[in-house]
Amino acid sequence: MRAALLTVLACLSFAAVEGKERNAYLIASEPYGVSSYGFPTLLYRVDGGRLVKVRTVTTQQQNTRFVDVYPDKGYALVGSDIGKGRGSLLLDVIDMNSVSTQKSYEIDTCEGCGALRAYLRSRDSVLVYVLRTFDETFIYRGVDLKTGRIFADFIYGDEAWAYRTGTGSGFVDRFHWHGMQIEEGHMLAGIGLEKRRLSWVTPTGLEWDLGPTDVYLLVNNNDVRVISARRFIADRNRADWDFQDLGKFAFDKTSGAWSKLDLPGKKTSLRAFDHWLVSEEIHDYEPGALDLARLDRQWFPPFLSAAVNLSLVREIAPAGRLRFYNVRNKALVVHDTGEPNSEVLYVDEDDVAWYRVSDELRRAPIEDGELGKAELVAKAPELWAVHWLFFGRE
Repeated sequence: MRAALLTVLACLSFAAVEGKERNAYLIASEPYGVSSYGFPTLLYRVDGGRLVKVRTVTTQQQNTRFVDVYPDKGYALVGSDIGKGRGSLLLDVIDMNSVSTQKSYEIDTCEGCGALRAYLRSRDSVLVYVLRTFDETFIYRGVDLKTGRIFADFIYGDEAWAYRTGTGSGFVDRFHWHGMQIEEGHMLAGIGLEKRRLSWVTPTGLEWDLGPTDVYLLVNNNDVRVISARRFIADRNRADWDFQDLGKFAFDKTSGAWSKLDLPGKKTSLRAFDHWLVSEEIHDYEPGALDLARLDRQWFPPFLSAAVNLSLVREIAPAGRLRFYNVRNKALVVHDTGEPNSEVLYVDEDDVAWYRVSDELRRAPIEDGELGKAELVAKAPELWAVHWLFFGRE
């Protein structure tokens, strides 16, 4: 009787959650890595064409390191420094089924670590967010997103099947990818280059080289895997090695076929929403130019004004073009917004693109090989710092 009652209550609770209205939420942040300047991360809700601040997720003193949004998994994650030199990171977890609540977990990493990369994976039937830091050695920490349990026994291995949605956009590129060295179906792992068989099949043909190849995993979700590769080549005039860029490759998990991508821009300026890959043209100008120009201008909390930021981007970026690539039918849609400060924030299950043009949030259907008529969703000065969108419930 008690078990039956608990089951009924659980179903009612689930129905209550499912019955809540889904709202569009926006995350504004500028995570450019470790510097003397920290940036707050702010959460907004779209309400009647305006932005309503929900809360400050991280303060300016915390120095936001990264933002990862996983719509299919129901979480948005923000990593920030707790204090300089403390060797720990604060992971703020936003549950999309209960956006009004926020959990924070302190994760011990390593003091003075040179980099931090992360991905999502499943372990012991729970969703785990894995942090990888390195200085002289690799350090892994896994975090159960529901309970905060820390897994400290991860080892270096073939992470190519880990869940990834891309590496940010051209405006918030944090050089976040997983790299590996591959040779004839094996990964050369660790300091001793131990050979381990890959859990996935590399491309055949497509100008793919069978010799030692550097591979970077950019995207891996339920629909597609995207990698970038470069080949080692010997330089007769030098004692060391040089590299040849082989390009980007996409694996359609529905058809089981690889294809070579012809998407301009550097390898990190790529996001994925199910079977859609999106990028913007800002990286075609000069990678890192936006970051350097901002630092030269000096920052003031919490952000530069919208007018200053939009003017700055116009100085260093070309025209604003957005690219949508459908992995299923290999169709490429290019849309010119006429404004360089433009980026795709989301593509929903109905193939409707949500994108930002300067201080405007717009949405438009992707149909008949083009982006359809746009609808203005919201307009606000704060939108220039918004780089992520998800749908959630209070």
